[in-house]
Amino acid sequence: MIIFFCFVGQSKHIIKTRKMTKNGASRRDRSTFANYTAAVSTKLHLEWTLNFETRTISGYAIHTVKVLQQGTSTVVFDSSKLHIVDVSIDGNPVSFAVGEVSPALGSSVTVSIPEPLRKAGAQFDVVFEYSTYPQA
Repeated sequence: MIIFFCFVGQSKHIIKTRKMTKNGASRRDRSTFANYTAAVSTKLHLEWTLNFETRTISGYAIHTVKVLQQGTSTVVFDSSKLHIVDVSIDGNPVSFAVGEVSPALGSSVTVSIPEPLRKAGAQFDVVFEYSTYPQA
C-alpha cells in the first residue's frame, strides 16, 4: 500500500541576532549543524509517498530560505538516514555535500548558493528530492 501525503508549514521564528556570552564570543546551538545566523528556512513544504511494504518515505522537501548575512555561499541543513537524490535552487541543480554521521545529530547537508543569491535579504526555494532508508 502506498499513501501520498502533503504538508505545508511556515516557521514563525527567524533568528535575527546572535546571543553573546560575557566574554564576547557568540553562543552556538550545539544541537544543529545549520548556519542559522547566515541563512534560515522560513517555510517548509513536504510532498511524501509512504510505502508501508518497503517501510520507506520518498518525496520532496521544499525550504524557502532567506539569506541573513551578505556573502553567504552555503546553507546548511540537518538530516538523518536520508538518501538525497537531487538538490535544486529555484529549479536549477546545485551542488551539495552530506557530512559524516554524528550519533547525536545525524548528518549535515551543505548546499551551495548561486552567486546572485548570496546577498542579505535574498529568498529562494531549495528543493530536496530524497527517500528514507527502511531503518529510519
